[in-house]
Amino acid sequence: MRANGQDLGVRSSVLVLPLLAACSHHVDLRAPDVSTAAERMASYARLRPEAIVRKGTFWRGDEARTTVAEDRLTLVLGDGVRVTHPEDLLPVVARESASAVAAERAAEHRGRARWWSAASAVACTAGAAGVLSPAYTTEDRTAVMIGGAVAIAIGVVSGIFAVEAFEAEDDETDLAFERYDAALRERLALCGAPARPCEE
Repeated sequence: MRANGQDLGVRSSVLVLPLLAACSHHVDLRAPDVSTAAERMASYARLRPEAIVRKGTFWRGDEARTTVAEDRLTLVLGDGVRVTHPEDLLPVVARESASAVAAERAAEHRGRARWWSAASAVACTAGAAGVLSPAYTTEDRTAVMIGGAVAIAIGVVSGIFAVEAFEAEDDETDLAFERYDAALRERLALCGAPARPCEE
């Protein structure tokens, strides 16, 4: 569960969240080479998790040497690639791993969140248009006001469902990123710390 202040911030921006999500992009991760120990180690160096950057926090990139603020939970890989959609990790992790399962759930929650958010926007817009429109006679006004209020109420409820789905997506994304290293090592058959081929 998140703190009340954080919940308030999320709820106040429910109709903006889909726009922010649309701005982030998918990355195309290549399936790792696993034919030889050397290739597995090279793949791990490229794909290993470098950092998990929380929403609204700052980090300094080693290459660009600039400070940036992330608006989404972000996983930084060893080659500098930044992953914001956990399902992008699926080609490089073990299929049944905790990271893979969480990544798939995060994508499902995001789809539901966007649907509820769109429904909220449509209902609130229609309700406000009905309530504020002067194009009705006095006799029609009461019915229009009631209809508009009902539409706005539906929009608010849809918005609440959208917020809950976005929060569920964040939780599953966090889990997918936290478990990513173990899932990548399993896919590459690497053990120990530092990572090395399990057969050694």
